[in-house]
Amino acid sequence: MPRFPSYFVHYRNPRLKWNVGLLARLPECYKEFYEEWQYGVRTPVHWIPKEQEYARDNETGEIKRFENHEIPAIYPPESHSALWGGEGVLYGFEKRKHYHAKVPMFWTPFLKRSVIYSEILDKYLSTVVTERVLHNIDAHKGLDFYLLKTSAADLQSLLALKLKRFLYQELASTSDQPDVRTTKIRQKYDHLKIPAEHAEWYGLSLREACEKLQYSEEHAPKFPLKNIFRQELIEVLKDRKRSDLETREESTSGASGWLSKIPGFKKAAG
Repeated sequence: MPRFPSYFVHYRNPRLKWNVGLLARLPECYKEFYEEWQYGVRTPVHWIPKEQEYARDNETGEIKRFENHEIPAIYPPESHSALWGGEGVLYGFEKRKHYHAKVPMFWTPFLKRSVIYSEILDKYLSTVVTERVLHNIDAHKGLDFYLLKTSAADLQSLLALKLKRFLYQELASTSDQPDVRTTKIRQKYDHLKIPAEHAEWYGLSLREACEKLQYSEEHAPKFPLKNIFRQELIEVLKDRKRSDLETREESTSGASGWLSKIPGFKKAAG
């Protein structure tokens, strides 16, 4: 039996621990995106799931049990610079002749270069796509709807996720005097936009997200600790002075009320 590299077998990354080290400081919006991208439920592409658990064989009449198992696929680095629509490279064995042993075989998707148009970005993009991507773009009536409505697990490609990030950023951006075209596009895709702070982290790989976090922490404005402690001390003194004044007013009002009951100390009515 031929030996495949380890990344051929482990077609999905192991689940990360978000409570250690630099990963614990990543924003929650990025953690949700990464969980959806790497561990989310994917639409079956290379196999057809069985709706029934048991079915009768048409030839033998025997009742058989069906189990739905996802076919593992390989996503080479080239797939992240194109739009494959969830398709990958399949591997297995094929028996080409009746009396010969099975030989290892790879099945690759049919790729071709095409030009696609983004209405939100108002730009044309020349990239490598599959027939599945073109079919999905036509079914969603445009590239923008296809990217915005499709989950990160089904897009799979980093290029598709980066394009989706640009779309989110464009929809979340605010301009003082938008033109007529920008206003119509924002109204058309308004129900699909996300907050601007979430769009900044969407579509980044784990390495890019960690580098972005480190850069923001290193270039964050730093203030001397003495200024911070001085401001905290001032706030504490203000609160203490305010509480002392309230206590003094209560004691004064209570003493005046008690003295007013004694004859001779009652104030004359003005």
